[in-house]
Amino acid sequence: KDIYAYGFEMLISVFVYFTEFLIVALLTRTLTSSLCFLCGLMIVRKVAGGHHANSYVSCNILSMVNHMLFIIVAKLLNTEIYYSMITFALLLSIVVILLIAPVDHKNKPFIKNEYKRYKLLSELYCVVLSTITLLACSKIISVNEMLFGFTFGTLSATVSLLCAKIIRFYERRNNHEQINSVNSKRHNNK
Repeated sequence: KDIYAYGFEMLISVFVYFTEFLIVALLTRTLTSSLCFLCGLMIVRKVAGGHHANSYVSCNILSMVNHMLFIIVAKLLNTEIYYSMITFALLLSIVVILLIAPVDHKNKPFIKNEYKRYKLLSELYCVVLSTITLLACSKIISVNEMLFGFTFGTLSATVSLLCAKIIRFYERRNNHEQINSVNSKRHNNK
């Protein structure tokens, strides 16, 4: 029963998010670049991890704020500086992903060879990002709204990855301190 309930909660949450996402993208006439944004975001989240909100509602709100931020930046940003922004964002993402990915979550820690698998996938994705960066720098591929969307999604997921790493560090440190405290009390009671 619990598994079915969880499955339906996930299904409803994903349906609500994608419905909101499509409505906003269609209303703002950014469907193509928004889909590229989502692609960049989801790939990094899948292979490297990232922050997980405490509830489906929080997750949807954070996701929609992130999507709206992308649309606002894309609309306000002068397309002449896309090149610089894309190069900087992709290089920053590559460095962060290589240094700290993957990051697990307290509700779903890595099992057996998952860390190695996700580390390899993260490194392979960095090769893809490096290739995209080089192609954009050499002007072999055009720097446009779609590439900017993909880059913004990648950068957003990279920021989420950094947040997750910091949160996970403090969770592990607090757990370690609690264990030491309990062991110390047991030792003093003897």
